[in-house]
Amino acid sequence: MSVAGPPQDAKAPSGGSDLAQRGSVGAHITVAGPPQDAKAPSGGSDLAQRGSVGAHMTAAADLLYQEVVVEHKRAPRHFGKLAAPTHEARGRNPQCGDEVEVQLRLQDGRVADIAFHGQGCAICIASSSMMTEAVLGRDLEAARELQRRFRAVLTGHAEPDPAALGKLVSLSGVCRYPSRIKCALLGWHALMHAIGEGSDAPFGASKALP
Repeated sequence: MSVAGPPQDAKAPSGGSDLAQRGSVGAHITVAGPPQDAKAPSGGSDLAQRGSVGAHMTAAADLLYQEVVVEHKRAPRHFGKLAAPTHEARGRNPQCGDEVEVQLRLQDGRVADIAFHGQGCAICIASSSMMTEAVLGRDLEAARELQRRFRAVLTGHAEPDPAALGKLVSLSGVCRYPSRIKCALLGWHALMHAIGEGSDAPFGASKALP
């Protein structure tokens, strides 16, 4: 797997017990966006107007995407280590250096608590951060379904649906950068490994704890 991207951001701080060390993992971050949309197609005024509206919508979506990534990279949610996890797994991408460990405390088939720690690019950390917010409190089947929907959107097999994805829909723009899709999915792969689902991502460890 070849993952191209900007130079690695500063390492995220190692976690403390029970999320005591959720920290800032980068004060100055630049998130690259796509080239500006092409000029509106030539033709009648209706066609030109539709092209202009489409360009504005794409620009607005790109701006939201960049703002969300920067915010979650700067202050990732649930960043750190759990004091008493029941399940954990680590995802690693040796080619780009991203490495994320996800810890869970499962209770009665639900995600009672979740944390992650590690280092990675802005997209990797932001996606993992948003994942923890999205699955906390859900039952395992709902978490699996959300992972399937999110992956389908990023790989171009489904349309972004705010009703199904919630805030995660703001990351749907990653699908325009094929080299960054695995960055965005790394934390999710670790989550699936932690709850016993298979994945094709490289991992160093995956286990349910006694």
